[in-house]
Amino acid sequence: MGSLLNKDDDPENFPLLLSGSMSDGQSAAKEVADDGLSYEYDIIYISKIEISDENGIEYVAEAPGYIRIFYDNNSYESHLPTGSLNNQTFIDGYQLKQQIHSIMKEQNLRSISSSSTSIDKANIFFQFSDPNPPIDCNILEKIELFRQNITNEQQQIGRRNIEQFSLYILDVFDKETKYFLCKLSKELFHIDLSNQHINKYHTKIKQLIHLYKTLYLSLAGIPMPSNLTHKLRLILNFYEQYRHLVDENALESQFEIFEMYNKRILTEDCDIVIGIKLKFWPQIIQTRMNYLKYNKSHIYNKIKNATVYAIPKWSKSTDSEAAPYEFRLSFSVFESILARSRYDIEKKLNNIARRIYYRYIKKQDSSCGSGEGTNNIEECISSYVVKTCVLWMCEMYDLKNDYKNVNDEQEISRDLFKRFINFFRERLETKLCQHYFIEQINLLSSYNSSTITRSLDALNNIDVKHHLKTNYKPYIPKRDFIHFTSNIVEEFHELELNHFDVQCPFYIPEKYNSYLKRLYRLFLLIIERNDRNWWIHLSTILFNKSTENQSDIIDLSNINIQEIIDCLVTFVNNVQRRWPIIKYLIFENDSMKEFVIEKRHMFVKYGIKFCEQFIYDDTLGYLKQNCFSETLQTNIKHSKQIDYPYDEYNRPIQCSITLKKSEQTEKEEELSILIPIDVLFDEFWNGNFPYLVDHVLVLSTAGYLITKFIFATDKYYQESNPVRSKFMPCLRIIKLIRSILEIRRRATLYSSVE
Repeated sequence: MGSLLNKDDDPENFPLLLSGSMSDGQSAAKEVADDGLSYEYDIIYISKIEISDENGIEYVAEAPGYIRIFYDNNSYESHLPTGSLNNQTFIDGYQLKQQIHSIMKEQNLRSISSSSTSIDKANIFFQFSDPNPPIDCNILEKIELFRQNITNEQQQIGRRNIEQFSLYILDVFDKETKYFLCKLSKELFHIDLSNQHINKYHTKIKQLIHLYKTLYLSLAGIPMPSNLTHKLRLILNFYEQYRHLVDENALESQFEIFEMYNKRILTEDCDIVIGIKLKFWPQIIQTRMNYLKYNKSHIYNKIKNATVYAIPKWSKSTDSEAAPYEFRLSFSVFESILARSRYDIEKKLNNIARRIYYRYIKKQDSSCGSGEGTNNIEECISSYVVKTCVLWMCEMYDLKNDYKNVNDEQEISRDLFKRFINFFRERLETKLCQHYFIEQINLLSSYNSSTITRSLDALNNIDVKHHLKTNYKPYIPKRDFIHFTSNIVEEFHELELNHFDVQCPFYIPEKYNSYLKRLYRLFLLIIERNDRNWWIHLSTILFNKSTENQSDIIDLSNINIQEIIDCLVTFVNNVQRRWPIIKYLIFENDSMKEFVIEKRHMFVKYGIKFCEQFIYDDTLGYLKQNCFSETLQTNIKHSKQIDYPYDEYNRPIQCSITLKKSEQTEKEEELSILIPIDVLFDEFWNGNFPYLVDHVLVLSTAGYLITKFIFATDKYYQESNPVRSKFMPCLRIIKLIRSILEIRRRATLYSSVE
């Protein structure tokens, strides 16, 4: 096994980039279309081909923004597809796309609904029909059989590999915890998080990582520490003690509702484009860049080191014989930099614009694309037109100052909504929307009158008030399928008092305990499903042995029962759905594993670079939907910092809880409980940490597979299949994106059990 990565290589040169909405924090915008297609992402594969200067290209005179790339056998690899046009030899971009499309279809292991590439489209398109990994109903038998036959050598390999993954995740959180928590607190609550809180939460995250590590070690037959197995048995015994009280009909009804939500996610769309790097800025954008440099320096300074890529795509402005050799100039990196560096108010505008597009414009016609402007006739306005409108609005208007004295979020949203519609409408009415970087291109010139009219009608018929009130989070109705008597509530509370350092703050004597409710909803709906004896069997396999060795005792101080429940459920759900890949990762032993261990700190750096923005944006969106968010925003919005010395945050606030009076009646009663703000604040964060840690865990394992394939492909395979080996990483990046999307789906599902 040979490594493609040398000692001096830097993960900054990793050949894959996220682009589009997932890159600029708007990956959830498409969900508002309510068309059952929730997953969509774009990937740029960066070819090793690089063009040094203008002498390496020829501009397509008939189509501004398009070029041809001269083939130089002294600079480029001999296997590249080429062809002749006007006695010149050019790289054949269309044939390159066809080769990669064929390779990916052949090697792909997933269920594909459709796939395509064409000479006049920039992307290689894949639509997958299996976005949700199915549950393996026989997983317990498989784990038990595997553990019975595991060798001492496999067990030691498993221990080493799990510990290395844990160290990787610890490194990620050591570098990112303060940045993430401070930035999220600032955006959610407009406060600066105190160092005391940061240190406390960082300690909690490290404890949860060790808890996950211990659970995964049990798969390798390594006994759990006795203090953890004791708590797990207490939880499982309590659950089994009252499991018979569950209303099976009500439970089955809730199962059906959950399945309806799962089926809502029908497909997953992936667009892949090949990017050939230009090591210079093409002459066609120099006038525009000079204008930004001398008149909008705050914009220019952000993008002055950005790279232009050439993407294979026919302009349709030339004869068909020239089509295979044309490449469109792409400014995706420029656009991503600008999107990520925007002020909050500008990000809000971008979010509103994208939601308007997906809900009202694209929904009118499923043929909508995302092309960056051509001269062919289009049937639906492209999302790139909307992206460009936002770029122009952020340059033309000083939105930060426009709203600096406005505190009403609804008022800001309403005004931004109207401003974007008016701006977009004006472009449609004049049929003029200039490309942001290439002055010679009008993005609307390719659309006929009926397309423009249809989009204008959609804009004019939008009900602003209705749009702003709409909640785009999928609604999952809930039914109570177990009634907790006063004795059960008190027995559970006694369990917390005697065996856990921290108790549930949402506790009303003899009436209510939110951790108790969550225990049964998660165990029943997410894990047990139709296997009544699931937890008994799992306990027998994984928790039947423990170690009293003090060096193995895990630190569970200040860990509450809900955090253990959440980690256990997340762990089991991963095993149910991903046992083959988990087994492979834990027990694999080759030279690549040694290489990754040696280069761990470098891969931590790359992992953060690749996923940081998306994880932040997705986490922020998820936290905004948390049931505590609005309460906390209301009660701490007038202060700059939450800190324990401040009496303000010992002040109790009233939280309402709705309960059914009994299992025989549908009547409800409203109960109130007083909770200090700082306790509620801790509950908000602690309740989300198990899933945040799992986010990074899943992404890290998926990222390892990508790394392994890209940097440790067999040398013979590379030499005998040069094109195939260079573009196969796209398959692995799809696996990573799939893991990200599954995280979002699962987080939404888990939040619905509150």
